[in-house]
Amino acid sequence: MLKHSLILLILALFSSSTASAQLFKAGVALGANFAQIEGDDIGGYTKPGLHVGFTSELPLNKRWGLAFELLYSQKGSNSFLTTAGNEFSLRYNYAEIPLLVRFHDLKGGLTFRAGVSLGRLVNYKYLLEKVDISQSYFATYKPKKWDLESIVEGSYMFNNFWGMGIRWNYSLLSFRYDPNSNFGGRQLHNLITLRTYFLFSALLEKDDL
Repeated sequence: MLKHSLILLILALFSSSTASAQLFKAGVALGANFAQIEGDDIGGYTKPGLHVGFTSELPLNKRWGLAFELLYSQKGSNSFLTTAGNEFSLRYNYAEIPLLVRFHDLKGGLTFRAGVSLGRLVNYKYLLEKVDISQSYFATYKPKKWDLESIVEGSYMFNNFWGMGIRWNYSLLSFRYDPNSNFGGRQLHNLITLRTYFLFSALLEKDDL
């Protein structure tokens, strides 16, 4: 059911952009996450992950607009480059729908976005010394199916359709309870994303952003 809903949403997004390219911009986003989990006693953005999906914008005027995205995002935590005694890897994969407000600086090409993202957990895994012990690790305290995060992003538009940016996501609510968490039992996603995006429908426009 979830897969069918995502497919219908993607088709609707691109059909809308084709019908009205002047009002609605659509494209793809690709990047890398560097994640950590607040509350697991491991510091640093040591967990790499994929950030990929569809992005769109609805300009309100030349400076302001609304942005909507449909993403696949890999998050978690990793003992790599830490002082932890055991090598471990926590993996959480999400389908996400960010809703953002966009501000574009006409003079400098800088673009700023801020908003929230609703994430649906797709799957998760815990590896200890490269052995999957997910069943025992999550036996008592399973992660929640939904995650709500805040987003702040700064990017630079090289032209009407191509830009690169850096994004910060932080959970607004705990996505999992852990009695050993140093955040009062809460665990929160915290990640930085480096990404590039292409607004293909902007190629059909005659006016600048």
